[in-house]
Amino acid sequence: MNFSKTGLIFLALILLVTQAKAENFHFFKYQSFGKAFISDIYSSHIKIQSGFINDLGEHYYKANYKKRPFFEAQMGGDISLISYYKNFEGGRLKCASVGMASFNLLLDALETTTSMVINTDYWMGLELRCLLYHHSIEKTGLRNIGLVLVPLYHESTHVGDEYTIEGLQKSDEFYRVNVSYEAWKLSLIINDPDTLKGNILSARIGIQSVWFAKDGYYQYDILETSGQELLPSQRIFSYWVQLNWRRTQGLVASKEIHQINSLEIHNRVKFGYFPDDPERRVWNFNAYLGWEYQSDNERKVGAYLHAYYGINPHGQFRYIDNFYFLGLAFTVS
Repeated sequence: MNFSKTGLIFLALILLVTQAKAENFHFFKYQSFGKAFISDIYSSHIKIQSGFINDLGEHYYKANYKKRPFFEAQMGGDISLISYYKNFEGGRLKCASVGMASFNLLLDALETTTSMVINTDYWMGLELRCLLYHHSIEKTGLRNIGLVLVPLYHESTHVGDEYTIEGLQKSDEFYRVNVSYEAWKLSLIINDPDTLKGNILSARIGIQSVWFAKDGYYQYDILETSGQELLPSQRIFSYWVQLNWRRTQGLVASKEIHQINSLEIHNRVKFGYFPDDPERRVWNFNAYLGWEYQSDNERKVGAYLHAYYGINPHGQFRYIDNFYFLGLAFTVS
């Protein structure tokens, strides 16, 4: 980009800022629009889940683990940094920059010896959300539309130390991979549920890609893979559609107790570390069915039946497909 083009961009930004009124801006004010659906597997919601799973790889040393529930805790949060509201003839625009972070823990709490930590994940990023209301949109049958851009998103995962120790003692073929990458995300919102009343069907369509394609989704130390070289991850795109049907009227639903049906369908990469099982794309399904309580614009507290099928979503275990989780979830969002 040459100097003249750069100067024009800065001039346009200066004009935009000077035209905006100070009262349109808000700092560190909680914003409820553009938030992730409860079925979004990478969200900043707080989730405590317990259920049955079917596959932790060939190195887990307890043979009967499929017969007892595991626990998954996701502790997340977000904070609005700067938000902007603008009313104009026939509509309204809302925008906000939001910092988010989340920590996920998969725990075998009923393993009597150690209450073993299987895997830990954390992710963080900066979201730029915008939501538009306009009478011309309502004429199409929609209520509002929005965009969420995540220009930089980081995820890092770690197999639990106790799991690793047991795996190394049990097999010379055990290896450890650090799933760690930076990515960007872009999603379209249709009928944002947190800004609308009554029964509403909402949707999100999104795409994600890794920033530094050379490394793909993971890196590894040759010492941690028992001297074996792994295939690099090359399919760096993922994409998804999410549907959220909220009912505040009708059977088993009310103004404060909402009945929620939320589904994510996500096309992701199943990691393939070795030539005999190369990486490939797999469809994944994440569903929540239950109720949430919300009074006015306060945080929502929910209880759900939760079912997941697809790739094992936990760190290094993303080489395992035909994985399922069936259980209960308690959430704060």
